Amino acid sequence: MTLGISAGSFDLQEVVLEGAFGEGGKSLEAVALSGLLDTRQAGRLGYEPTGRDACRDIPLAGGECVPCENGEPVCLDVRYENLVGVPLPEPGFAATFLLGVGMLSVIARRR
Repeated sequence: MTLGISAGSFDLQEVVLEGAFGEGGKSLEAVALSGLLDTRQAGRLGYEPTGRDACRDIPLAGGECVPCENGEPVCLDVRYENLVGVPLPEPGFAATFLLGVGMLSVIARRR
């Protein structure tokens, strides 16, 4: 899944999306999104593509890097809560929702 924030788009691994459909299935409410963000993608923010220097800075914000799917300890557990989803018409998908709060946006699709 791709996570879009003000700094760019980043791929998430091990994504968990929780929430409830609103009345009539026309919205998503109380949505929580969690997953692993590989800090090697932070090169576009000026960090080294190894992710190690980004992981040195993350504890300053109260976070901690954890092992990615490949065992490399350069991933960050992320969790966003209280997202709200609004429907987007998109051909080929039974449901497409734009989830957002603040500067975070994610598109969730169901075929």
